[in-house]
Parts: sequence; structure tokens; C-alpha cells
Amino acid sequence: MSETTQMQSGSIGRVPSIDIAARELAGAHSDDDDNLTEIYLLPHPTEIRLLEVTSSVGPTGEVLPFRFEPAADVPYRSLVVQLHPDDWARRSELEWPVELDLAAVRQIIKK
Repeated sequence: MSETTQMQSGSIGRVPSIDIAARELAGAHSDDDDNLTEIYLLPHPTEIRLLEVTSSVGPTGEVLPFRFEPAADVPYRSLVVQLHPDDWARRSELEWPVELDLAAVRQIIKK
């Protein structure tokens, strides 16, 4: 995907496409969490949506999205869901927020 140009702090800077920014964010999360085994991208036109499978969280049986506003290092709103591998294995039994469509999910990291 192409990058777009945006004015930042009075100078012209390059803002990565949402897909590139999502992959960079996923890579950073993967580097920071040794217990993370998979990351999935849930495509969205204006927001980064990541689903992370990690044993750093306990099996809760719940899907709890965390939302973040744009920042200097991640120039898009983002939503992150972290699931324990046991919860991911029984994902069809979990109650998912309506805005998270698993039909379009695609894996972007597998360790």
C-alpha cells in the first residue's frame, strides 16, 4: 500500500498506511511479549484492530477490547484484544463485540 503525506509538527512527514502501521504495532507487541504466539489483524478502514493470542493473560472466557487514541508512534486509533490460547481455542463459544468480525480475520504473526 502507498503512504500518505501529512503535516506533522510544522514539517512534512510520511504516515504509513494503516496496514503497515498495524504490522509495525504487531511486531512491537510480539517483541515485548515472549508468551505471545499469534497476532491476527481484523481489517478496518480507519482503525488498527489486533487480536493477540498470549498466555500472558489468563483464560477468562471474555473478549475485552482495549482502545487507544492515535500517538506519534501509532498514527491511527487502535483496538487490541488479548486472549489466552484456551480462550482462542474456544473462540466460537465466546461473546464477541459486534464490531469485531472474525470472518475477515487474517494472521500476521505466528511464533
